[in-house]
Amino acid sequence: MSILLTGGSGKVAAALARQLKNANIPVLVTSRKGQDGAPAGFQAAKLDWFDHSTFEPIFQNNKISAINIVGPLVPDPAEHVNPFIDIAVKHGVKRFTMIGGTTMQKAPHWLGKVWMYLDELKVEYSVLRPSWFNENLIESPHLPTIKNEGKIYSGCGDGKAPWVTTEDIAAVAFSALTKPEPPQEVYNVLGPEYITFDEIAATISKAIGRPVQHVNLSGEDNAKRIKSQPIPEFLQNIQIWLEIETAKGNFHDESMERGIEKATGRPATKFGDWVEQNKSSWQ
Repeated sequence: MSILLTGGSGKVAAALARQLKNANIPVLVTSRKGQDGAPAGFQAAKLDWFDHSTFEPIFQNNKISAINIVGPLVPDPAEHVNPFIDIAVKHGVKRFTMIGGTTMQKAPHWLGKVWMYLDELKVEYSVLRPSWFNENLIESPHLPTIKNEGKIYSGCGDGKAPWVTTEDIAAVAFSALTKPEPPQEVYNVLGPEYITFDEIAATISKAIGRPVQHVNLSGEDNAKRIKSQPIPEFLQNIQIWLEIETAKGNFHDESMERGIEKATGRPATKFGDWVEQNKSSWQ
């Protein structure tokens, strides 16, 4: 029996695939191109969220015990994910994990509709709600501005967030997918400290030995920055809202349960340690 990972080329799924493989647990990743789009060294199955005819063959050709869901980047992913879950359950899959975001709720909008459906089906499932990914700092739009300008742009002001590594997110998913007992319903997957963009810039600057400055943009200028990024409009709007709310301090909640510690029994990776491990990205 294999564990199936949707979103196989994404940051969290790739980290989770490595962790499962290192633990000698059979893993099957998905790709719209099937095996041709698979990471090297991994078996793959073809999955196209927008072509529901690709769903059934995955389970006809493979024995799947559990699934990690990374839904399509559309306003209503339940339109595609819920029928996929139906087919998986029909073929005996009893456990699911789903990657969302810190603000995701079990409610009839976006991935919350999938969460509600998993709950209705009474299957074993766990929803992971990670904070902002550290790895976003080593890809566009932040990577080129840090490398070429010595600047990192945001509209977050002095607002703080508990940035987290994708390896830690994957470790929580690993635990939820593989532990003998049913996983808890929700894991808030947070880094160990709440930090500002000023602190992010200072930490990177110290690691690479040259100045990096946080440029705090006005709401209008930050919206223009985000709207210029090549991502779907609804995600642009979510990012704008997240940065506005972060600037207001609305996501600074030290009382939230720390899911990494709860799931794995070890502390989350400190931001400074992660920067040291990845400083060559900005040099």
